[in-house]
Amino acid sequence: MLPDRAQIFIAAIEDEPEKRRRSQFWKNQYGVDMSIMTNVVLKEPCIDYLNAHGDQQCADMICSDYCKIIDLDLVHMKKGDVNFSSQYKLKFN
Repeated sequence: MLPDRAQIFIAAIEDEPEKRRRSQFWKNQYGVDMSIMTNVVLKEPCIDYLNAHGDQQCADMICSDYCKIIDLDLVHMKKGDVNFSSQYKLKFN
């Protein structure tokens, strides 16, 4: 099987354009101002894929160090290995 290994890393990012898009979204929903939702929506975590290698704009959005939260051996792992929890610490720049 290729690839035979998968690693998941976590880092904090600041994505002002996405935050702006998410807040503007609620200002006009089918003619109804639902901007009251903005504060609730912006408190929700946003999980996204970010390829910082070779993309300077993406790399500039990262505002912490990174941490590997899981390293999977895809050849020898069991089905249940994908159910995991991980403790991590991030240091903000």
